[in-house]
Amino acid sequence: MTPDPIERVRLFMQTCGETRTSWPYPVTVMRVIAEVAKRGTVQVRFLRARLGVDKGYLSRILNRLETDGIVVRQQSTVDKRALLVRSTPRCDQLGSAYRACSERPIRVLLAALDTVGQRRLLEAIDMVCRASPT
Repeated sequence: MTPDPIERVRLFMQTCGETRTSWPYPVTVMRVIAEVAKRGTVQVRFLRARLGVDKGYLSRILNRLETDGIVVRQQSTVDKRALLVRSTPRCDQLGSAYRACSERPIRVLLAALDTVGQRRLLEAIDMVCRASPT
C-alpha cells in the first residue's frame, strides 16, 4: 500500500465509487431517483439538503425527470411554500434497482469483515464525515 495519504484516500474513494455506467441517467440523477423512490413523497428542500445538490441543478434534474414521467411535482397542501416530489412506478423500479446495485459491493465489503472490523470501519467513516467541510 502506498504511504502517500492523498493517494490512499483517492484509492479508497474509487473503491467506494459507482462502477456501473449503464444507468439511464448520471449518478447524481440516479441518487435523486433512489431517494424519491425510497420515501414515496419528499419535499424538494429535503432532497437538496440530503443529497447536497445545488438548488438550480436539482430543479433541472426534476424538470427532466418529470418530463420523462419518473416523478411528479406538486405543491404541498399543508405548507403552500413547500414543493413536493412524488415517485411514479417507474421511479420506484429505477430507485430499487439502483439501491440494490449500489448496496451489493457494500454488503460484500462488510461480509469480509468480522464484527470488530465492521465497527472500526464504521467509526472511521463517522470520523471522516465529521471532519468533512460539507
